[in-house]
Amino acid sequence: MENLNNGMNSGISRIEGPTDQRIVEALEVKLQEYKKRLDNTEFTKDPFSLTVTNYKIALLEELFKSGSIDLKQVAIGLVEKYGPLDKDVFVNAVSVINDYIVNEGKGIIPETGTGLNLG
Repeated sequence: MENLNNGMNSGISRIEGPTDQRIVEALEVKLQEYKKRLDNTEFTKDPFSLTVTNYKIALLEELFKSGSIDLKQVAIGLVEKYGPLDKDVFVNAVSVINDYIVNEGKGIIPETGTGLNLG
């Protein structure tokens, strides 16, 4: 992870992919979980939940496509797809995905999500 300020207050501009195969596999499962959330109409009625899930999907898809996540490029893609970027939500999504990769999700408050299942 590069410690650069990308203008979005996250303090990073790139997230390097995990080297631990357990984390890679858990993130693949997580990506499918996020996609399934979008099928739940009750879930998608909440603007924050919908937006943060779409942002996390975009981040993980970039990770699996490129091996790392260029946050600026993902942000540009999100703007092209959804319109103006909600920077606070983007920083939230980036923080979660980064914590999954760097800390196995140990920095995430359990009550705020389903976490990363490493089996």
